[in-house]
Amino acid sequence: MNNIFVSTGGYKNKKAIETAIELSKSGIKDFELSGGVYDENLEKNLQDLSSRLNLQIHNYFPPPKDSFVFNLASLKEDVFLRSSQHVKTAIEITSSLKKKFFSFHAGFLIDPNPEELGQRIKRRTLQNRDLSLNLFIKRVNELGEYAEAFGVKLLVENNVSSANNFQEFGEDAFLFTEPGEAKILHSSLHSNVGILLDVAHLKVSAKTLNFQESDFIKACNERILAYHLSDNQGLSDSNDIVEDNSWFWKYLRKDAYFYTLEIYNVDADVLKNQIKLVNQKIGN
Repeated sequence: MNNIFVSTGGYKNKKAIETAIELSKSGIKDFELSGGVYDENLEKNLQDLSSRLNLQIHNYFPPPKDSFVFNLASLKEDVFLRSSQHVKTAIEITSSLKKKFFSFHAGFLIDPNPEELGQRIKRRTLQNRDLSLNLFIKRVNELGEYAEAFGVKLLVENNVSSANNFQEFGEDAFLFTEPGEAKILHSSLHSNVGILLDVAHLKVSAKTLNFQESDFIKACNERILAYHLSDNQGLSDSNDIVEDNSWFWKYLRKDAYFYTLEIYNVDADVLKNQIKLVNQKIGN
């Protein structure tokens, strides 16, 4: 059987572990812990829950007591240092859970406020793109070496460039959204760093930036080791259910290490049916 996880990312006002416990009552056993609120008893709670459920962690997990926007491309030293330490902490947690992967989003050309994430971000001066991309690659590669010592592989997730944010800035404010940068990351990342392809992010970015999804996938397919799955109408990352005729099925590698459903605002029965559909599509 393939590893098919359910993301807790849609439950922003609860502890991720509480979300996993609640959904597990329906029989779901595989969870990707993402976001949520600060958990003062995280270490104990993780140890207790990992004995009963299959857990891995992603991006902004564990959420810190004082919120910040995770951005490994930031030109602000304090933001970079917090972001780097967050990844190191996540690597250590991943190792303690005896998991092989920690995945996180590519960087931004801005430092948004925490409350702006997922919304239209207010216009501000963008960082230089080439400088930011080179910094991001350098920092990720250094973290890739750090992770290797723990037996953990890092995965960089493609960002989403929505119509609203493109309109606000007049250009793309996010790294790793289009085929050119997919090609650069494919050739520049450390051997201990792969790619997590978010098909919903790709659908929105392709429409906003006017390219073919298949061109992005071809540019980095050999490094794609895992997927985030959801669907949308192409304008924003709305985390809708996947369908039998969703666009991306024919592009998914059947040998990926895991597939995570990032479906929000549905009940556990819908999520269980989504897991069944993914299993059918990837050949179980």
